[in-house]
Amino acid sequence: MNRTSSLPFNRHLQILVLLLLFAMRPLQAQLTIVISDLPSNTPPNARIFMAHPYNNWNPSDPNSTFKQDAAGRYSITLQLEPQEFQFKVTRGDWTKVEGNEEGQYRQNHVYQYDGTAHTVNLEIASWEDLHNSYPRASTRADNVDVIATAFFMPQLNRQRRIWVYLPPDYRSTDHRYPVIYMHDAQNLFDQQTSFSGEWKIDESLNYLFGFDQSSAIVVGIDNGGSHRIDEYSPWVHPSYGG
Repeated sequence: MNRTSSLPFNRHLQILVLLLLFAMRPLQAQLTIVISDLPSNTPPNARIFMAHPYNNWNPSDPNSTFKQDAAGRYSITLQLEPQEFQFKVTRGDWTKVEGNEEGQYRQNHVYQYDGTAHTVNLEIASWEDLHNSYPRASTRADNVDVIATAFFMPQLNRQRRIWVYLPPDYRSTDHRYPVIYMHDAQNLFDQQTSFSGEWKIDESLNYLFGFDQSSAIVVGIDNGGSHRIDEYSPWVHPSYGG
């Protein structure tokens, strides 16, 4: 073969090598989460999931299931861009979410991922529903009511629970109050229904009323669970959906 005829072959070989390198690159940018310790009361062969922004915080996403190996160890591997990655672990439902050492609400796990291959060991301190402190006591104030458990929204063809906070003197005076509409009502008033900690809207407004008689009516609308990001986003986000 003369030198001239070998040029196309060399060029094709270079292109092939570049394509192989490009194809291999995503395989190196993986984050593997290994559950190194589970609560002793974890049900045998439990299905364990990861909820995170990329699955709209779905607590039972089949594509975010921890795989169990022959030794019973759970792990999941993700391909991510460099970012601050937040997640939480569940057994398929927000009522079966991981808790802290006391079986209470814990903050999201936060991992600063740099885009290179990493393996992270994770300890699950408790499951909220299996701890002796479960079920959590209700903390909503007496002036908070659920006025609808299945309010129909024709625009979305879905139903939603609606909460209302009324100022302490609402039924005894003719005062007029502003109305505030708030999302994520599961978290607004009651730790028993919260999925990321109670935000104490009722306690805060009752304190404000006792301080200077200021207050407001709050209408809380539950979020749509796995539809949460879809409903809250005005457009489709390339990573988080919508």
